[in-house]
Amino acid sequence: MSSKIPLEPMKTITHVIFDMDGLILDTETFYEKAIDSVTKRYGRDYPFEVKSNVNEFAFVIID
Repeated sequence: MSSKIPLEPMKTITHVIFDMDGLILDTETFYEKAIDSVTKRYGRDYPFEVKSNVNEFAFVIID
């Protein structure tokens, strides 16, 4: 005997916010922890010099 809760229809998404610079949410801290976790698992390092080159490369592609 299971009681089922009736589902309400899903609401339509009308707006999306892209926080690309981290002004609304500081996601860089989570990103750093995730990258460090993965690179340490493989005995590697992801130094600032490499990170900054990756970011510069992304801006070149966008421009």
